[in-house]
Amino acid sequence: MLNKVNDSPLMSSDISCLEFSNATLLLHAVLSNLQEGVVVLDENGGLSLINSAAEHMGPWQNLLSDDQFPVRRALQGETVGPVEFMAHPAQASEGLWIQATARPLVAPN
Repeated sequence: MLNKVNDSPLMSSDISCLEFSNATLLLHAVLSNLQEGVVVLDENGGLSLINSAAEHMGPWQNLLSDDQFPVRRALQGETVGPVEFMAHPAQASEGLWIQATARPLVAPN
């Protein structure tokens, strides 16, 4: 059974390595099984995480350099979306319609 977010071991400062490992495995399983693409950039705009659904959409290098790409806008503190746009991933034979939302990640207090 899943705990509420506030009761999650990740929200506690005194978690064990085993609890952290289990939470990491759970997060990996959830992200891997989502049909929606998830892309996370670090504070410098570098690719920090991408799930398999997003990987199947094609190479992201040219999209991530576009300042209008929703995830890039979230780096500036903007909440975006949902927006729909035509993307042209590198080496793709045709464009791809993408519906995206993006938000800045904020660490819990």
